[in-house]
Amino acid sequence: MEIKLDDNCNAFTVDQPILVESLNDKHSDSFLIARSVSNLDVKNRCVALVSNLNDSPVNLNKNMALVKISPIHKVACIENVNNVSSENSKRQIDWATQVDLNHLEDEQKLKVMNLLSKYNSVFAQNISDLGQCDLIKHEIHLSDQVPIRQKPYRVPYHLKPEMGLKLMCC
Repeated sequence: MEIKLDDNCNAFTVDQPILVESLNDKHSDSFLIARSVSNLDVKNRCVALVSNLNDSPVNLNKNMALVKISPIHKVACIENVNNVSSENSKRQIDWATQVDLNHLEDEQKLKVMNLLSKYNSVFAQNISDLGQCDLIKHEIHLSDQVPIRQKPYRVPYHLKPEMGLKLMCC
């Protein structure tokens, strides 16, 4: 939805990034305005994301104050990097032994090998290369909070050598 700013608002310039937020929670039961970033156009308008929370249509009156707009000031953040030592980029993988390409033609094999060599750094070499993120904490809602107690599952016989290798490397 396009939002028109008051003409007497001189604090903003054209193509300036602005933060669009809900003005108040008075209408929170009927519609929701998402917090978003928009740009001001030459007609003093910006885009706001509005979602109807009901099955019935919502009527918005002309000149109704819906959003609060704040300027976003661009701050250049220059990071100085003196030395970057990346062992992963120097480490080469022997893709010929790692990947089975027998089902492809010679020209296709060459293209795949070139692609794998070009983007070598995006592939994990071992389990420690795989990262983890602890920025978001998820909650799992259960019907009851009583933990389930069970015996551990038996490892299948054909997976025991693999399990032994994983335990030895850690």
